[in-house]
Amino acid sequence: SLHDALPICLVETINLKDNIEKIYRGLEIMSYYFHNTPHNFFEHIFQILSNINSYLTSEDKKILEYVNNIMNSILNSLEQEQSFEVIKVLNQSIEDVLRVGTKREIRYVNAFSIQDGLDPYINIMVKCLVFGPIDVFEQALQTYEHILNHTKKEALQEYVLKLVGPLLRVSFYKYENELKARIVGVLLSFESKGLSLSVFLPQLQTTFIKMISDYIGEISFLETVVRGLNYVIKNSKKRDYVLNELVNKYRTEETDEKKFAYLYCIYQVLKSNLTLFSKAVVEKAASRIEETKDFALSDIKSKYFGRVLGLMISLETVNKQ
Repeated sequence: SLHDALPICLVETINLKDNIEKIYRGLEIMSYYFHNTPHNFFEHIFQILSNINSYLTSEDKKILEYVNNIMNSILNSLEQEQSFEVIKVLNQSIEDVLRVGTKREIRYVNAFSIQDGLDPYINIMVKCLVFGPIDVFEQALQTYEHILNHTKKEALQEYVLKLVGPLLRVSFYKYENELKARIVGVLLSFESKGLSLSVFLPQLQTTFIKMISDYIGEISFLETVVRGLNYVIKNSKKRDYVLNELVNKYRTEETDEKKFAYLYCIYQVLKSNLTLFSKAVVEKAASRIEETKDFALSDIKSKYFGRVLGLMISLETVNKQ
């Protein structure tokens, strides 16, 4: 049938490297068919993805538009369970492109960076991230990382809301802390690309403070959370509220381990952002922390208790000069 023959036609089109007009025509036919047929393309998608990837880094805008139209049609034709199977193949396809691209000194996947270039990938990423089992969730995070690392800033800008919202949602899932730290890393990748997350600052604050309660002995996990808190503090006009909330959590927490986690984060954010806080807020925080000495101050916990108060005293000294 025509439906069964299309993947073979696509492969043959790709092989016509010496005839650009035939490539245009072949991709145009594929794009039209995939867009207008009611078929689900799951049974052929693995072959299609493995062969279409050579066009993702094309310099020809017309080819990129045809390819993205094809990707949009086939990826959005999938049922949820089918998406769970395809996401790994999609990542492999992207990685194959990047391996070739490295040899050709190509930094960006051009198909991602044209207008509406990420439209084909948003739906499958979000479905797999939000609804997939752990292994599928990890694959979705990997797709996020590929897109953030290999899409131009200007193209990413219009997708910030669509990409960040689902990440914040899954940050509250009961995943291992290693995965939660990876979520924080992906979120902070937006900053490294020069993309503002200011509209999400309240949710980010809630997310990062909530993560502290998941601490089970991994300092590296707290270090990642602190990176997130530092981003919020540096960019928020309500940074004093962040410190107050951390102190409140520290005072009301009943377990020694969790108390230490909050104390550690208080110390680290003060160390990095001390002069950004108002003197009055720091003095009040110091007083409230000193009032709370009812947990076992041994070894590392005692050290951080002293460090926090020492930082607060140093700020008072600076303000008096």
